[in-house]
Amino acid sequence: MGDGDGDGDTPPDPDYWITRNTYPTGNFDPMWAADAAVEERAMTAAIPAGVKTYNKALVPNSPLTLQPGQFVPLGPMPENNTQNSYGSVSGRANVIVVDPVDPTIAYMGSDGGGIWKTTTCCSQTAPPNNPTSWQVVTDVPEVTGLSISDITLDPHDHNTIYAGTGDLNFGSFSFGAVGVLKSSNQGLTWRVLGTDKFSPYYAGSGGGFPQYQAIGKVIVDPNNSNNVIVGTKTSVYFSYDAGENWAGPCFTNPYATGSTPQRQDVTGLQAVSNGDGTTKLYVAIGTRGSATPVQSNLGQNGSNGVYRLSAIPAGGCPATGDWTLLNNNWPAGTGNGTPQLNFGRIELAISPDQPSTMYAMLQSLQTSPSTKYQVL
Repeated sequence: MGDGDGDGDTPPDPDYWITRNTYPTGNFDPMWAADAAVEERAMTAAIPAGVKTYNKALVPNSPLTLQPGQFVPLGPMPENNTQNSYGSVSGRANVIVVDPVDPTIAYMGSDGGGIWKTTTCCSQTAPPNNPTSWQVVTDVPEVTGLSISDITLDPHDHNTIYAGTGDLNFGSFSFGAVGVLKSSNQGLTWRVLGTDKFSPYYAGSGGGFPQYQAIGKVIVDPNNSNNVIVGTKTSVYFSYDAGENWAGPCFTNPYATGSTPQRQDVTGLQAVSNGDGTTKLYVAIGTRGSATPVQSNLGQNGSNGVYRLSAIPAGGCPATGDWTLLNNNWPAGTGNGTPQLNFGRIELAISPDQPSTMYAMLQSLQTSPSTKYQVL
């Protein structure tokens, strides 16, 4: 047996990470965690008085007065880690979303720390008069995974929150998904949806190392709150009943199968209203493109590119032929099923003032500075 740390220097047993917590049977069903949460809720329990919160104003030498010419840390503060003398550390702050109705409310998703909420967001008043303070809202039995990759608010109901779990990155220690988190009351209570679809473990990518599913993106159809779409390590999934049931994986391209299947990591996801009650969807497939001992198929990035669906269907997966690869002036061969230039992650953003304008940020691209790549 190898050293088990997944760094590639000595290969561990193929199922090391999934079996180490299931000894001696080696069996695990994600639904067990969901069932256990139901039973836990039926038990009588109590906690000491107090609120789990973090107030930056209580920390010396950490003023929160906003400065127009620089970034000001607003918290929450990293926890003190006593292992290996790391000091104050925390998982990445992957996403922050501000309530469009009440800008004093914001939600932050971290990699390993769950979802934090503030109701005193971003005041320009110096502490202690009106500081920005945070409270963790996902320390509940229903939420069995605390890696949050994305958060979105229902555009028709700002009280409804969806969050994707897992860590869509390509390192050895990426957290696995446990489902889609949903709250209908601004984070007071949560449900975990799609546990049957978004289990944390799936087959290895060669070399015997296991892989972990992750939900990197989650969006709600601006024309229909029942339509929720997530992007994962294994392509796109659609729900037409507000997250209760899911169709997928739905592939944007024909290169997910064959003798050398190409990876389908969704690193960008945007929905735009067509103005007639229908919604077009943009999906970026953005695999890193360089194989590692731990993930030997990272070089299979022949699906990399931005794909457009003209209208979200009424149910099921769109046909592969319904997707259009947007390759205007992009490097030759983009999305042709064979390894491409090392684009890496592709993030997408839509202009709030001009919805016909989209921006794409590429992790890595070797080209002339004068070269321009059009996405739309």
